[in-house]
Amino acid sequence: MEKDQLFILDKWIKSYLNEKKTLNLAKNTIMNYKRVLDSFYQFYSLKDEENSINSIYDINREFILEYLNNLGNRSINTKNLHITVIKSFLSYISEHNKENIDLTAKLKGLSAKNVKSESESLSEYESELLEKYLLDKRYKKNFLNVRNRLLVKLLYYTGIRASELLSVKLEDITLLEEEGVYKIYIMGKGSKYRYVYIPVDLISDELTFIQEHFLEDEILHTKNSQRYIAVTQKG
Repeated sequence: MEKDQLFILDKWIKSYLNEKKTLNLAKNTIMNYKRVLDSFYQFYSLKDEENSINSIYDINREFILEYLNNLGNRSINTKNLHITVIKSFLSYISEHNKENIDLTAKLKGLSAKNVKSESESLSEYESELLEKYLLDKRYKKNFLNVRNRLLVKLLYYTGIRASELLSVKLEDITLLEEEGVYKIYIMGKGSKYRYVYIPVDLISDELTFIQEHFLEDEILHTKNSQRYIAVTQKG
Protein backbone atom coordinates (compact mmCIF):
# COMPACT_ATOMS: atom_id res chain seq x y z
CA MET A 1 0.00 0.00 0.00
CA GLU A 2 1.26 3.46 -0.85
CA LYS A 3 2.29 5.25 2.30
CA ASP A 4 1.40 8.75 1.04
CA GLN A 5 -2.31 8.24 0.36
CA LEU A 6 -3.38 9.97 3.58
CA PHE A 7 -1.09 12.85 2.69
CA ILE A 8 -2.64 13.03 -0.80
CA LEU A 9 -6.17 12.95 0.60
CA ASP A 10 -5.28 15.70 3.06
CA LYS A 11 -3.90 17.83 0.21
CA TRP A 12 -7.10 17.37 -1.79
CA ILE A 13 -9.22 18.36 1.20
CA LYS A 14 -7.13 21.49 1.78
CA SER A 15 -7.29 22.39 -1.92
CA TYR A 16 -11.06 21.91 -1.99
CA LEU A 17 -11.61 24.04 1.11
CA ASN A 18 -9.25 26.73 -0.18
CA GLU A 19 -11.35 26.97 -3.32
CA LYS A 20 -14.46 27.47 -1.18
CA LYS A 21 -12.68 30.24 0.71
CA THR A 22 -11.72 31.86 -2.59
CA LEU A 23 -15.39 31.77 -3.57
CA ASN A 24 -16.11 33.76 -0.39
CA LEU A 25 -18.39 31.19 1.20
CA ALA A 26 -19.38 32.04 4.77
CA LYS A 27 -16.95 31.05 7.52
CA ASN A 28 -19.52 28.75 9.12
CA THR A 29 -20.08 27.09 5.76
CA ILE A 30 -16.38 26.31 5.43
CA MET A 31 -16.35 24.96 8.98
CA ASN A 32 -19.27 22.62 8.22
CA TYR A 33 -17.60 21.37 5.04
CA LYS A 34 -14.39 20.82 6.99
CA ARG A 35 -16.24 18.97 9.74
CA VAL A 36 -17.71 16.51 7.23
CA LEU A 37 -14.42 16.01 5.40
CA ASP A 38 -12.51 15.57 8.67
CA SER A 39 -14.93 12.76 9.55
CA PHE A 40 -14.44 11.24 6.10
CA TYR A 41 -10.66 11.52 6.45
CA GLN A 42 -10.71 9.72 9.80
CA PHE A 43 -12.76 6.89 8.29
CA TYR A 44 -10.38 6.61 5.34
CA SER A 45 -7.44 6.58 7.77
CA LEU A 46 -9.03 3.65 9.62
CA LYS A 47 -9.48 1.72 6.37
CA ASP A 48 -5.95 2.57 5.37
CA GLU A 49 -4.64 1.03 8.59
CA GLU A 50 -6.71 -2.09 7.90
CA ASN A 51 -5.17 -2.32 4.42
CA SER A 52 -8.67 -2.46 2.95
CA ILE A 53 -8.11 0.40 0.48
CA ASN A 54 -5.03 1.12 -1.60
CA SER A 55 -5.64 4.56 -3.03
CA ILE A 56 -8.02 7.48 -2.79
CA TYR A 57 -8.91 6.68 -6.40
CA ASP A 58 -10.36 3.40 -5.18
CA ILE A 59 -13.12 5.25 -3.31
CA ASN A 60 -16.39 3.93 -4.70
CA ARG A 61 -20.08 3.52 -3.87
CA GLU A 62 -19.45 0.63 -1.49
CA PHE A 63 -16.86 2.68 0.40
CA ILE A 64 -19.30 5.59 0.82
CA LEU A 65 -22.06 3.23 1.96
CA GLU A 66 -19.74 1.78 4.59
CA TYR A 67 -18.86 5.30 5.70
CA LEU A 68 -22.54 6.16 6.08
CA ASN A 69 -23.18 3.03 8.11
CA ASN A 70 -20.25 4.02 10.29
CA LEU A 71 -22.05 7.26 11.14
CA GLY A 72 -24.43 5.13 13.20
CA ASN A 73 -27.80 6.51 14.23
CA ARG A 74 -27.30 9.99 12.80
CA SER A 75 -30.44 11.47 11.27
CA ILE A 76 -31.24 11.03 7.58
CA ASN A 77 -30.80 14.78 7.12
CA THR A 78 -27.31 14.60 8.63
CA LYS A 79 -26.34 11.63 6.47
CA ASN A 80 -27.67 13.33 3.35
CA LEU A 81 -25.61 16.40 4.21
CA HIS A 82 -22.50 14.19 4.46
CA ILE A 83 -23.36 12.59 1.11
CA THR A 84 -23.85 15.97 -0.53
CA VAL A 85 -20.54 17.40 0.70
CA ILE A 86 -18.60 14.22 -0.14
CA LYS A 87 -20.12 14.10 -3.63
CA SER A 88 -19.07 17.70 -4.17
CA PHE A 89 -15.57 16.91 -2.89
CA LEU A 90 -15.20 13.84 -5.12
CA SER A 91 -16.48 15.84 -8.10
CA TYR A 92 -13.73 18.38 -7.38
CA ILE A 93 -11.10 15.62 -7.39
CA SER A 94 -12.57 14.14 -10.58
CA GLU A 95 -12.37 17.51 -12.29
CA HIS A 96 -8.79 18.30 -11.27
CA ASN A 97 -6.79 15.06 -11.00
CA LYS A 98 -4.17 14.61 -13.74
CA GLU A 99 -5.11 10.96 -14.31
CA ASN A 100 -8.65 11.98 -15.37
CA ILE A 101 -10.12 9.45 -12.92
CA ASP A 102 -13.83 9.89 -12.29
CA LEU A 103 -14.80 9.14 -8.68
CA THR A 104 -18.44 10.09 -9.08
CA ALA A 105 -19.54 7.62 -11.77
CA LYS A 106 -21.05 5.12 -9.33
CA LEU A 107 -22.54 7.59 -6.87
CA LYS A 108 -25.54 8.68 -8.93
CA GLY A 109 -28.76 8.55 -6.95
CA LEU A 110 -27.05 7.82 -3.63
CA SER A 111 -28.95 9.22 -0.66
CA ALA A 112 -29.60 8.16 2.92
CA LYS A 113 -33.13 7.02 2.15
CA ASN A 114 -31.82 4.23 -0.09
CA VAL A 115 -28.39 3.31 1.22
CA LYS A 116 -29.60 -0.21 2.00
CA SER A 117 -31.32 -0.82 -1.33
CA GLU A 118 -29.09 -0.43 -4.36
CA SER A 119 -30.77 0.63 -7.59
CA GLU A 120 -29.69 0.54 -11.21
CA SER A 121 -27.41 3.45 -12.03
CA LEU A 122 -25.74 5.02 -15.04
CA SER A 123 -22.80 3.26 -16.63
CA GLU A 124 -19.37 4.78 -16.07
CA TYR A 125 -19.37 6.07 -19.65
CA GLU A 126 -22.79 7.67 -19.23
CA SER A 127 -21.75 9.26 -15.94
CA GLU A 128 -18.57 10.58 -17.55
CA LEU A 129 -20.59 12.23 -20.32
CA LEU A 130 -22.99 13.70 -17.77
CA GLU A 131 -20.15 15.06 -15.62
CA LYS A 132 -18.58 16.73 -18.67
CA TYR A 133 -21.92 18.33 -19.50
CA LEU A 134 -22.41 19.61 -15.97
CA LEU A 135 -18.86 20.96 -15.65
CA ASP A 136 -18.69 22.55 -19.10
CA LYS A 137 -19.02 26.31 -18.75
CA ARG A 138 -19.09 26.87 -22.53
CA TYR A 139 -22.78 26.86 -23.21
CA LYS A 140 -25.29 29.41 -24.44
CA LYS A 141 -26.86 31.11 -21.44
CA ASN A 142 -30.52 31.32 -22.21
CA PHE A 143 -33.35 30.50 -19.86
CA LEU A 144 -34.04 26.96 -21.08
CA ASN A 145 -30.39 25.92 -21.16
CA VAL A 146 -29.78 27.16 -17.63
CA ARG A 147 -33.05 25.70 -16.37
CA ASN A 148 -32.24 22.30 -17.89
CA ARG A 149 -28.77 22.27 -16.32
CA LEU A 150 -30.35 23.01 -12.95
CA LEU A 151 -32.82 20.13 -13.36
CA VAL A 152 -30.08 17.68 -14.33
CA LYS A 153 -27.90 18.76 -11.40
CA LEU A 154 -30.77 18.32 -8.96
CA LEU A 155 -31.43 14.80 -10.29
CA TYR A 156 -27.76 13.82 -10.35
CA TYR A 157 -26.49 15.27 -7.10
CA THR A 158 -29.50 14.75 -4.82
CA GLY A 159 -30.83 11.42 -6.09
CA ILE A 160 -34.46 12.57 -6.24
CA ARG A 161 -36.86 10.96 -8.73
CA ALA A 162 -37.87 12.69 -11.94
CA SER A 163 -41.50 12.57 -10.78
CA GLU A 164 -40.49 14.35 -7.55
CA LEU A 165 -38.58 16.99 -9.47
CA LEU A 166 -41.74 17.99 -11.34
CA SER A 167 -43.27 19.31 -8.11
CA VAL A 168 -40.26 21.40 -7.02
CA LYS A 169 -40.90 25.15 -6.92
CA LEU A 170 -38.43 27.97 -6.51
CA GLU A 171 -40.08 28.60 -3.15
CA ASP A 172 -39.11 25.07 -2.06
CA ILE A 173 -35.38 25.89 -2.26
CA THR A 174 -34.04 27.52 0.89
CA LEU A 175 -30.51 28.76 1.46
CA LEU A 176 -28.89 27.54 4.69
CA GLU A 177 -26.03 30.01 4.67
CA GLU A 178 -24.20 28.71 7.72
CA GLU A 179 -24.21 25.13 6.39
CA GLY A 180 -23.31 26.21 2.85
CA VAL A 181 -26.15 24.22 1.28
CA TYR A 182 -29.56 24.65 -0.25
CA LYS A 183 -32.34 22.78 1.53
CA ILE A 184 -34.98 21.53 -0.91
CA TYR A 185 -38.50 20.49 0.06
CA ILE A 186 -39.50 17.31 -1.79
CA MET A 187 -43.03 15.94 -1.99
CA GLY A 188 -42.88 12.18 -2.61
CA LYS A 189 -45.33 9.34 -3.02
CA GLY A 190 -48.41 9.38 -0.81
CA SER A 191 -47.92 13.11 -0.14
CA LYS A 192 -44.97 12.28 2.10
CA TYR A 193 -42.35 14.98 2.22
CA ARG A 194 -38.65 15.06 2.98
CA TYR A 195 -35.68 17.37 2.46
CA VAL A 196 -32.60 16.93 0.30
CA TYR A 197 -29.48 19.08 0.33
CA ILE A 198 -27.03 20.32 -2.28
CA PRO A 199 -23.92 22.50 -1.83
CA VAL A 200 -24.44 26.14 -2.74
CA ASP A 201 -21.59 26.23 -5.24
CA LEU A 202 -23.08 23.43 -7.36
CA ILE A 203 -26.24 25.28 -8.42
CA SER A 204 -25.87 28.90 -7.27
CA ASP A 205 -25.13 30.25 -10.77
CA GLU A 206 -28.10 28.48 -12.36
CA LEU A 207 -30.47 29.29 -9.51
CA THR A 208 -29.53 32.98 -9.49
CA PHE A 209 -30.00 33.21 -13.24
CA ILE A 210 -33.42 31.57 -13.08
CA GLN A 211 -34.59 33.74 -10.20
CA GLU A 212 -33.56 36.87 -12.10
CA HIS A 213 -35.15 35.85 -15.40
CA PHE A 214 -38.17 33.87 -14.28
CA LEU A 215 -40.77 36.60 -14.73
CA GLU A 216 -39.20 37.81 -17.97
CA ASP A 217 -39.35 34.43 -19.70
CA GLU A 218 -42.46 33.61 -21.72
CA ILE A 219 -41.80 29.88 -21.94
CA LEU A 220 -41.96 29.07 -18.26
CA HIS A 221 -44.98 30.21 -16.31
CA THR A 222 -46.64 29.84 -12.94
CA LYS A 223 -49.41 27.56 -11.73
CA ASN A 224 -51.61 28.94 -8.99
CA SER A 225 -49.03 31.73 -8.44
CA GLN A 226 -46.33 29.15 -7.66
CA ARG A 227 -43.15 28.98 -9.72
CA TYR A 228 -42.56 25.36 -10.73
CA ILE A 229 -39.05 24.94 -12.10
CA ALA A 230 -39.90 22.19 -14.59
CA VAL A 231 -43.18 23.61 -15.94
CA THR A 232 -43.39 24.82 -19.56
CA GLN A 233 -46.19 26.08 -21.74
CA LYS A 234 -47.48 22.53 -22.12
CA GLY A 235 -47.90 22.21 -18.34
